[in-house]
Amino acid sequence: MDYLKEKFYSDLQSEANTYVREGRIHIREMHWSPSEFLESLGGDAADEIMNEWFDERKESLLQIAEEILEGYDNRDRFDRLKETCGENSVIPFVGAGMSIPSEYPGWSNYLRVLCSQTRVSPDELERLLNSGRFEEAAQTLFDDMGAPAFNEHLRNTFDRRREPKGPINYLPRIFRSGVITTNFDTLLEGIYDTEKNKFEEVLFGVTGSEFPRLAATGRPYLLKLHGNANRQRDRVITLNEYESAYQDRKVLRNLVANAFFSKSMLFMGCSLATDRTIQSMSEYVNEFGHESLPQHYAFVSLQEGEDRISRREQLVSANIFPIWYEGVDHDEAIEALLLALVDGDIQL
Repeated sequence: MDYLKEKFYSDLQSEANTYVREGRIHIREMHWSPSEFLESLGGDAADEIMNEWFDERKESLLQIAEEILEGYDNRDRFDRLKETCGENSVIPFVGAGMSIPSEYPGWSNYLRVLCSQTRVSPDELERLLNSGRFEEAAQTLFDDMGAPAFNEHLRNTFDRRREPKGPINYLPRIFRSGVITTNFDTLLEGIYDTEKNKFEEVLFGVTGSEFPRLAATGRPYLLKLHGNANRQRDRVITLNEYESAYQDRKVLRNLVANAFFSKSMLFMGCSLATDRTIQSMSEYVNEFGHESLPQHYAFVSLQEGEDRISRREQLVSANIFPIWYEGVDHDEAIEALLLALVDGDIQL
């Protein structure tokens, strides 16, 4: 994967990994005279070093995964997720946190940047964000800017090709059929295409009535629940757009139901707090009961001082069961857990 190759080359720039001593060039544990090094350029030396580095990286990450799984009630739940994943019965649900390593902004930070282009006071915006009223925050900024300026800023931010970095690069190696996302960028399309697992269809939530048929085929598809940055008619960002998309008998609400009933989902990079999709899922649980629905999973960061029991109850109300991690970098934790799902059986 290009992402891991870049990490490898970055690590090699450290003086501890690459240096010259007594007339020999050292790269990690291997070393050459200048003539030997030049001759090796046409051989397999670089691949050997890189594969050794990657094996060490996997070992380190799998150890992190072990430490995560030792905490709380993670182990048995993860084993159940792993079994379900092995049966090709898990759909990854990808949130904004998976795009942040590739230099796309998280949603709160994006709204703060957008606020600087409006007459809306930062204090007013923070009040909305702190109370979880993200849809109202977006609507307030939209109303102040007007559609042309708001849409142009959104396109300039998210409708841009960026180098994919972070654990999102593992997804095509693990999940080879459907993917669901609420993100507006095109990272997933690019990564799956590069990994020769191109999506046969990309569906947008408010016009995605074909989703149930396509999901049943097992062929690779991408469902972008909230649309694309460059398609206002298919987009769900502002309060008005959410109200329209999620009202009774609307296509998007039906899509959430179909996704919820079809397979288990694994949420990654999602806040799972006041999201409208999660609210809809909770309503289905209330209507049909936990036992009638697939069990869903999430990799969830446990914040210092957070009430874990209350957080668990909130998630379980939507039939989502958390695999907690704490004291670990977000990207490193998710990368470690994804590798553990396949026992590290991923090659460069």
